[in-house]
Amino acid sequence: MEEWPLKGALNCSDLNRIEGNTEFLANLYEITGLAFKPNWHMTDVPERSDFQRIIDNVDVLRTRGKVLNSTPKTPSLPLNVHTKINDIEKILYDLYWVYENESLAFARDDERFKAELYANDDISVVWEEV
Repeated sequence: MEEWPLKGALNCSDLNRIEGNTEFLANLYEITGLAFKPNWHMTDVPERSDFQRIIDNVDVLRTRGKVLNSTPKTPSLPLNVHTKINDIEKILYDLYWVYENESLAFARDDERFKAELYANDDISVVWEEV
């Protein structure tokens, strides 16, 4: 797969990673009803609706999944600066991190893991039944 030569430019591999991670987390958290485009190509030009869909998906995951207090808020359109893309990727990372660490703690029924997970006041649980 070819990449854009500009460092910091949003390219198809970035979009595929974001879309793929979003879909993976939606399945992990058993969230249905989201749409994804996991096959971006270098010649594809994202439209405003594509960026809105990505933001909406991330917001649903952030709202219904479990995040840290330090997890950034879902960015708004336009996604015209690298910090907004970084925030999206950080949200997805935090969702996975909390899920994995919580799963380890309770699957092993090991107080050491539970204590490590909850020893930091930066952790909050956001869960909403729909």
